[in-house]
Amino acid sequence: LLKTGIDPQLAAEIDLAVQQKLRNRNPIQNGRVKPISDWDPATVVQEAAAEMEARFEVLPEIGRVAALVGPPGAGKTTTLIKLAITQGLAARRRVHLISTDHYRIAAAAQLQTYAQILGTPFTLAETAAALAHAIEAAPPEALVLIDTPGHTAASLEESGSDLAAFLAGRQDIDTHLILTATHRLTDLRRTVDLFQRFAPAKLLFTHLDETDSTAAIFSEAARTRKPLSFFSTGQVVPEDFESASKGRVTGSLVLELPQPCEAVA
Repeated sequence: LLKTGIDPQLAAEIDLAVQQKLRNRNPIQNGRVKPISDWDPATVVQEAAAEMEARFEVLPEIGRVAALVGPPGAGKTTTLIKLAITQGLAARRRVHLISTDHYRIAAAAQLQTYAQILGTPFTLAETAAALAHAIEAAPPEALVLIDTPGHTAASLEESGSDLAAFLAGRQDIDTHLILTATHRLTDLRRTVDLFQRFAPAKLLFTHLDETDSTAAIFSEAARTRKPLSFFSTGQVVPEDFESASKGRVTGSLVLELPQPCEAVA
């Protein structure tokens, strides 16, 4: 488990839980506790996979009003367009796009161009009050998707506090934290903790096509207990996008278990 890149404390907890489950299956063998080494590898792998899947949740859903937050370069705007198509237009729902990013040059213009291509309304909301008004002005049946600026720790303190407070205080807004699957676990954890100010309900990972490990995804989902919503697996819109699933996360990790187990799996 450690070699897959899973957080050490989490790996230790899984190890202990699996050992306990196996002992509870058949605790006594010839008058003694059956050691783990006596179990066949396939059973160990099966129990390990089940224990891993029990430690995180997936919820591939999006609220009627949803906001995407996250660091620069995570792919928020591209992800928002994929959501607009797959969760909105493909389901014959009206879609309304809102951008709060008036800091970067041409950032809002990029989303506005997408909106024109898709034939959906677009609004630039430069303040929290303007954002609230734009949400209220959207048709009640429309899927409202909100794009936000990419924030670092410094920019969040400087210009993002009002937006963070607004989103955290709105129970009706489904906020997804957009994270890059290629980040190291320590960096990913720091980012997740930084964006707790936005009170995100779900985690959405991008750039899965650029890594062969889901250890960091699994570790953060298990640590935060926030459900995984969707995965972005490339730049093609909207094809490179899928609903989060437990098998997508744990499958590759199980295959990385020690060679005797891998051969059986």
